[in-house]
Amino acid sequence: MTITWLVALIGWAIVLKLPNQYETTARVYVDTQSILKPLLSGMTSLPNLDQQVQFMRQTLISRPNVERVMRMTDLDVKAKDADEKEKMIDNLISKITIAGTERDDIYTISYKATDPKLGKDVVQSLLTIFVEGSFGGKKQESDKAVQFIDDQIRSYEEKLAAAEDKLKEFKIKNMGLLPREGADFGSRVNAANDALSQAKLELAEAEQSRNAIRRRMTGGSTAGGTVMADPELESRIATAQKNLDTLRLQYTE
Repeated sequence: MTITWLVALIGWAIVLKLPNQYETTARVYVDTQSILKPLLSGMTSLPNLDQQVQFMRQTLISRPNVERVMRMTDLDVKAKDADEKEKMIDNLISKITIAGTERDDIYTISYKATDPKLGKDVVQSLLTIFVEGSFGGKKQESDKAVQFIDDQIRSYEEKLAAAEDKLKEFKIKNMGLLPREGADFGSRVNAANDALSQAKLELAEAEQSRNAIRRRMTGGSTAGGTVMADPELESRIATAQKNLDTLRLQYTE
């Protein structure tokens, strides 16, 4: 009995000297489809809950964020030098816990401290950084997306204007070679060949008519050496000459 009471008294004394531990907990809903999905897009299979929590922890409890938490809670002023500050950062990271539920996408952020106000301030600072980072990241991504789309629109407008100018110059330069609406280049070439053949035939007929008319005019002269005027022949000669001049404007010899 004496030994029991002695051990009990020593244990009570030790317990009384131990500092109180306070745990602050906050629960936050995270839309994993919008936050974690871009980070996990390169994976062939979706990660389990532990992996998702690990991603959340790496995203939230990074050294820059923890240093910001220290500034927000005035813990940085307690560090005497850089080494002590690094130790405080490592100690703070080790005491922050993140857990999650797979069904509800609700994550729990917990922190243990001997000072209840400090524990509350640390968790509140983490929530503030998380919310600001979420909205700030979305806004920054939206601004970048809008800027990218605007740049692409301007680039496409410039390319479209340049292409329209080139098309206009090409049409002007090749006005007589371009196919008409509803006809391709092959049909255009075939039609030009048919027109050329028809023109050659008309030219041959016109030349034959001209030669025949000249022979008749030569044979129809009077004794005085003057040529008898024939209105019909003059009209045919004028028509043939007109057709020949028209053909020569469109085709070569």
